[in-house]
Amino acid sequence: MAKDGGSKSSSFLKTATTTVHHAINESEKASYVAHINSYLAEDKFLKQFLPLDPATNALFDLAKDGVLLCKLINVAVPGTIDERAINTKGDLNPWERNENHTLGLNSAKAIGCTVVNIGTQDMVEGRVGSIFLLSLASLVL
Repeated sequence: MAKDGGSKSSSFLKTATTTVHHAINESEKASYVAHINSYLAEDKFLKQFLPLDPATNALFDLAKDGVLLCKLINVAVPGTIDERAINTKGDLNPWERNENHTLGLNSAKAIGCTVVNIGTQDMVEGRVGSIFLLSLASLVL
């Protein structure tokens, strides 16, 4: 209740009003997948998921826990992320995934990637935009 005795209301949105869909073309995705398959094939954690098939959305599924982003950042600029800080156990809880996403996004900014309007929830839901992937790819490829 508000001080004047009326009910308290808020002007903040209670639900999302728009949905943004990022599209990525198949040749770009194939390039990312080839690069990941090449550079991360021997990674102790990721090798169980590789090679990725460029004809599927396995790339985006793998990116959901934040580990792939962290590993790619270390490919681009070795030593940026201490591997011990990356949560890599089997099933990550939401807090551990969030830690990985935050670590990856902050590290991406630190190495010069453009990270605009991308948050941890975008990564969880597989909505990592093609602009961000292109920015990261420009450093990695």
